[in-house]
Parts: sequence; structure tokens; C-alpha cells
Amino acid sequence: MGLDGGGPQLVLHGRRGEAGNVDVQLRRLLIRRLAVGLADLVAAVGAPVVREHFLHVPGAVLLVGGHEVVPGVIGSAAAAVLGIEGEAPASYNSLNDTNYLEQLVEGDADILLAYAELDKLDNLGLAYIPLIRSPFVAMVSMDSPLASMKSVTMDDLRSYRFVKFADGYSLSGWTNIERVCQEHGYTPRTRAVLGRTYMNYCAIPLGVEDVMILQASMPQLRYLSDFSRMTVLPVTDDDAAFRLYAIYKKDNYERVRPALDAYTRARKIILNHGKGGTLVDSE
Repeated sequence: MGLDGGGPQLVLHGRRGEAGNVDVQLRRLLIRRLAVGLADLVAAVGAPVVREHFLHVPGAVLLVGGHEVVPGVIGSAAAAVLGIEGEAPASYNSLNDTNYLEQLVEGDADILLAYAELDKLDNLGLAYIPLIRSPFVAMVSMDSPLASMKSVTMDDLRSYRFVKFADGYSLSGWTNIERVCQEHGYTPRTRAVLGRTYMNYCAIPLGVEDVMILQASMPQLRYLSDFSRMTVLPVTDDDAAFRLYAIYKKDNYERVRPALDAYTRARKIILNHGKGGTLVDSE
């Protein structure tokens, strides 16, 4: 996902065949790996897209269009689901790197990990489980009237100009931001900025009326205010967050259930290790 909240979009693409049963030991291994993997995903959710990968596992392929730290984590998880160890990822550059939902609907993929507009899924015959939740934070100039505040609400941002990254990679994140603004009764004014991988957000000058929405889980946030004339403010509204879901075709539930079960178990482990984190607690 882009640091402004675009999305890691990870597709578990199953070659037709049995998903396989995972014995108790492999399930435990998978849960541990996914627990660590999802924690890494929360921490690294701001890393930019650099390429896509096919992770080749006998019986399944994982198509990854997200940050580069994820493929190894998800690949080992997919291997454990199938009771297989030690498959290395191979690079693959997809020509269709944006329309992941279509790949899911057409049966080219089994599971999509993405930020999504949930109201559209049911009409497409899709279902989902929640994975992570990363709250909004607002980065503003130290000269902004907001800079003296300890936190803000979406209503506080109503009259400000939102930085919108003008690239396909950041699109899903912006859609999320815009939807939250509209739910609070306004359409945000925007300032278009060309996005790119490994974006230095401190290098983007912010005027006194500008606000940049980022993710609370972005590791770089701890350094931004130390090395720039910026300050980062939590956005306190419950709905002001980027949410990542595991999306699947309803008709395909039995096939993907072992993987969904593993994601759910891993998520519970992380939640049990600390409340108030960045995972989705409920919907």
C-alpha cells in the first residue's frame, strides 16, 4: 500500500486441485508465521509497491502486488497451508496490476488481500474477513493552525486541502480517504502530487492549509517531526482508518477455508498480544 493508504493487494491464486489438509503441527507453524507476518505487515504497510511476484507452491500460486517485504511471509504461509516447506519466490511482472477484484470474480484468483469498498462486494458474489486496521494520521506544516493540537477529527479537517497522490498505486487509499470525508458531510478539496515508489513525504512542501493523510502504522512517522517542519496528529474518529480484508468468492468458501482459518487464528494471536493496536477488532 502507498504510504498515503493505497493497498497491498495480495492474491492467492489456486491452480485447480485439492487445497489439502494441514495437520496440527503445520497449523501451529502456519499460525506462528502468520502472526509474525501480519505484525510485519502492520509495521511495513507503508512500504511502496516495487514489483509483483508469483510465489510458486505445488498446488497454488500467490500473486503479490504490494510491498516487497510481504512475499516471503505470505509464501511460507501458503506453503504451510499445503503442508509444504521451502519453496522460493520467483519474480513476475503482471500486465494486470490494478483490477484485482476482476481476477477474483473471474476465478483467476482465490483470495485477495486488499482495502475495499465493502458495499460493492456482495453484489459481486464476494465475502470477506477483516485482517488489519490502520488509523488515519494527519501530517501538517508546523505553521498550520492545526499544529498546536494534540489530535484532530475529520470535521476539523473540513476546510483544509488534502494532498492527493496522482498515481494508480495510491488510488485505493485515496478512495478510502474520500469516502470517510463524504461520510462526514463534505467532499475534500485536493492538491494533486505525483506519487512514486520510496516517496520522501517530508520533501513535499505543505502549505498552511494543506493536510496529508497517512497511516498510523507507518514506521517512518516516528522520524518525520524530528527531521522536518511537519507535525503528525492522530485522527480520532472511529471510521477514520484504512482497513485490509481477505476477500474471496462466496462459492469458493470450502476451497479457501483452510487459509481463511489460518488468517483468523493469526489475527487473534496478535490481538491477544496487545489491545489498541492496528488490527481490525470488529466491523
